This record gives sequence, structure tokens and C-alpha cells, in this order.
Amino acid sequence: DDLPDSYDVIWIQWVLLYLTDSDLVAVLQHLRSSLRPCGFIVVKENCLLNNSRGLPDERDASITRSDAHFRDLFAEAGFEIFLLQEQDHWPATLLPVMMYALR
Repeated sequence: DDLPDSYDVIWIQWVLLYLTDSDLVAVLQHLRSSLRPCGFIVVKENCLLNNSRGLPDERDASITRSDAHFRDLFAEAGFEIFLLQEQDHWPATLLPVMMYALR
């Protein structure tokens, strides 16, 4: 159900990696209607810090997208990034994690 103008912040963490590109865009567009006028969405996901389209994982049907690809998808969904940060104190043996604040 839609909850228009209900949330100041929507936090999405390690969920979008299980969606296709088109579903990711559709979800973000749908969530926009639930934000209050000054609200925003935070996305926290594993991220490739290169320009590849992504790294599929057949074991769990996920895809790790690149920073460049995330930026394209956020723009396609009608969002702008107003803040971004790489996860601090993250083991070098794991994929990097990025956080994006979108409005």
C-alpha cells in the first residue's frame, strides 16, 4: 500500500542487489511517493569501484553493481545523489560498501 508523504528517511541496505535493474528503478520510483517533501533515501550496498556493469553471483542470484552503474540507475529513477561515502574500517578482503543519500 502507498503511504504518501509518510517518511523523512527510507533506508535500503543489502536489498537492491537482488533486484534486476528495471525492478530497482521501479522500486525507487515507487518509494519516492512515500517521502515527505524534504525526505530522502539512503542506499547501502556492496559496490565495485570501477565502471563494470556488475558482478553476478549465481549462488544467491545477486548482482554487485559498480558505482558508475548505481549512479546511472539512480538518475534513471529520477534521483540525485547529495551525499555519498565509502564504508570506513571495512576489511580489504571484502567487496567495498558504498552509501548513497538520494533525493
